[in-house]
Amino acid sequence: MIGAARRSPAARIVWWLGVAGVLVLTARAGLTVLREPCLGVADNRDWWRVAEPAGIDVAPDLPKGFYVVCRHPVSEAEPLGSLSSAALVAWGARAGAGGPGDLVDLRWIGLIYWLATATVLIAALLAGLDAPLLLAIAWVVYDPGFLLFFNSLYADPALIVGLAAALILLLLDPLRGPEDPRRGRRDAWAVAALVVAAALGGFSKMQYSPFPAVLLTCCALAMAAARSRPQRRHRLLLGGLLAVAVLAPLHFLYGPAPRFLDANNFNAVFGGIVRVATDPAAAARALGLPPEEVARQPRDYFAARRRQVLAPVLPALRSLSRVRLATLYLGDPGAMARTAAAIHAHLAKLRTHPRGNYTREESGPGPRFHRSPEQFSLWRTRLLGGVPVWSHLLLAATTLLLGWRAARRRWRAIDTGSLLLVLWSASQFAVAVLGEGFVNLHQHLVGARLGVDLLVALTAVRLVSWSARALATRRGAGPAGPVPAPS
Repeated sequence: MIGAARRSPAARIVWWLGVAGVLVLTARAGLTVLREPCLGVADNRDWWRVAEPAGIDVAPDLPKGFYVVCRHPVSEAEPLGSLSSAALVAWGARAGAGGPGDLVDLRWIGLIYWLATATVLIAALLAGLDAPLLLAIAWVVYDPGFLLFFNSLYADPALIVGLAAALILLLLDPLRGPEDPRRGRRDAWAVAALVVAAALGGFSKMQYSPFPAVLLTCCALAMAAARSRPQRRHRLLLGGLLAVAVLAPLHFLYGPAPRFLDANNFNAVFGGIVRVATDPAAAARALGLPPEEVARQPRDYFAARRRQVLAPVLPALRSLSRVRLATLYLGDPGAMARTAAAIHAHLAKLRTHPRGNYTREESGPGPRFHRSPEQFSLWRTRLLGGVPVWSHLLLAATTLLLGWRAARRRWRAIDTGSLLLVLWSASQFAVAVLGEGFVNLHQHLVGARLGVDLLVALTAVRLVSWSARALATRRGAGPAGPVPAPS
């Protein structure tokens, strides 16, 4: 391992413990993905968006979101009908199942995502990235709340792998200044892989289509903060990210990907701003809606459709401006406070989603949720559960820290990684609330939850590193500590 050779004996012990931890967590995750009967995340009737283009039949024959079905029949694939990166992964798994009548096992899909994650982690270890830092990232990504999405036909695992890969690649510091001949090939691979990670996450579903733009913004800001002159690899990276950042939203807005604009707009208003506005009738008037509809309309599009009360509001909703909607939130401190509280309440939960993880045979009469004693979310809840709105405090404190480090010209790769997580989490708060209000907010915050949890892990490593360095300095051992990379 490259990184171990330059460390003190104590630091090497920490390094190898980190390496062992990454390998153990990766192996355990692989065994969980391949477990029989399978573990996964139950279908809430959304799987068809990935299953239909991939050629997998997922006719809903079980209670919504309760039980996982491990195997599904092969059907006729329609890859151009609703193309997404998640559908391509599922189509790749389905290709190994044979023809009509054969069964596709969810674990084949999970295996692809697990192999991609394991490859990035092990490649980063071989490239010399700090092993304790990688261990912290692996601990989050392999939490059952994220890992079990691998065994599903949701689009979320494509984003989970894409975000984790992008973070690890940025920690390898391909954005630093002048070319280093010793790292030229590694940086070239990192740049190419960053663009691939952006496409994997950005083309997964409409909610995640801003991911390439967030990654592009992060790289540009990090280069400015580090005062690094653009090199050829930087221009190639920014150009590639810009192309993906433009194409991903266009694909979901105007391409063949599925979209449900009427439902999104209805939920964003009646399931969103109307719920939290200090004056709901005034908010409705500002959006061109009849104020009397505020009390008459339910808070969910499908409930309104069943009650056949959509007609008076649909014309105004179809011209809904998200910019206007955002100004209503920003101009109402009460609405902002209630929104922030609702977001934190979901982020602070132990579970990342409300759906079952086991088959009917292992669940009993209701859904059953998988937990393990070492999972990240369990320990995070125990340590931070008593701190009010800790997620928002963490994002605010990290933003201030990054500003201070940029001003003092102390920018490092871990700062770039933290910046990505802050930008991504904040953008997902906005996309989730402006996109569909508080309807199914728990499941719409999966991407934001991953960003916040990874930020908790990076902050913990940073604090341990600072503490170790301070302790070593007091003892007269010099500034080098066991985890020097994040300093």
